Amino acid sequence: MDDSSRSPQLIEAQGEHQLAWHGIVAKQDALRADHARIVIGVASVITLVAVGTGSQAAVQASIDRWAPTRDGDSMPPAMAVGAARSGPDCADSWA
Repeated sequence: MDDSSRSPQLIEAQGEHQLAWHGIVAKQDALRADHARIVIGVASVITLVAVGTGSQAAVQASIDRWAPTRDGDSMPPAMAVGAARSGPDCADSWA
């Protein structure tokens, strides 16, 4: 059946049907893209929170290593004044 034997209303209805179908398919594609963006965004936030938590734990561990001890020594041994020159194993102590 060629287009000349069909009524104009039928041709118009088929065109509207095709237009509606293309709109539905395009909307589904847009929804899939939106869902992908949401999933990527949530995954990014989870990753950044995990990295931040890990960094915070590493910094806290570093702070805890050099926290004041019971005897009041709050500096790492290498940073103490005269650490390289004095001590029980050093023969020529300046202190």
